[in-house]
Amino acid sequence: MRNDISINYGENSGQTTYFTRKTVIGEQRCYQPIEVELTFNSRYQLIDQKVTGGKRITQEEFEAEAQP
Repeated sequence: MRNDISINYGENSGQTTYFTRKTVIGEQRCYQPIEVELTFNSRYQLIDQKVTGGKRITQEEFEAEAQP
């Protein structure tokens, strides 16, 4: 996945943030596109996330669902 990150200079708030939007398509069970929007602070720490067309799950949930 490429890292196309946009800079938001925060003209009103004075805080610089970074933003990326990705469309993800699954492989095995689901081929529907899911849009993921991520916002990072100036240290590239995740501060906001939005998932449209699906839901965010943890690594543990993913591994549990992958079990036969």
